[in-house]
Amino acid sequence: MCWACWIPIFSVIYRVDNYWNLPRLHKLFTHKRSIKRFAINAVGLLELYGLVVYLVGPWQLLRYVGLGILLGLMMEDLLILSQHTHVPMQISHGEAVAPIPPLQQEVFTRSLRFLTWFSQLILLNLDAHELHHMYVQVPGYYLRRIDYVPQNEISWWQWLIKSKRIRGDVLLFQNRDQTGLEF
Repeated sequence: MCWACWIPIFSVIYRVDNYWNLPRLHKLFTHKRSIKRFAINAVGLLELYGLVVYLVGPWQLLRYVGLGILLGLMMEDLLILSQHTHVPMQISHGEAVAPIPPLQQEVFTRSLRFLTWFSQLILLNLDAHELHHMYVQVPGYYLRRIDYVPQNEISWWQWLIKSKRIRGDVLLFQNRDQTGLEF
């Protein structure tokens, strides 16, 4: 339903689970100093957000930045979901899995192609997802300097049209080998 109605739930879940999930961060960073810094940072950000809402007012803030935030989250949903959905993956079925070298990870991901200026100035090459997996040592803002055209790269507009034609559960939990849909 969220996919069909353009409700940006995936980008919100991604942000909460990766940046605000203190128990998860606690498992990843076991040093007490790191945990304390995460907690201080989270509390500080919440206080800052609360102060802005208090000073500006919730309705004024929504009026000034609400549409921009909504459109940004909607675009982030498209980027996040384009990167690994409907691409054939290897399933471990509980078996031990050997790491896949970066240069062999291209087949498990997809890149979207935007206008060059938009990709570089607005997205900071976030759309170059295959290159990101293949050349992990290269900062994102230099990825497009690599002289290589990824095999799964597709125009953002083509991906949007094709992906919006199928149900969200098919997009998320099946792949092109199962559905025959190429994008």
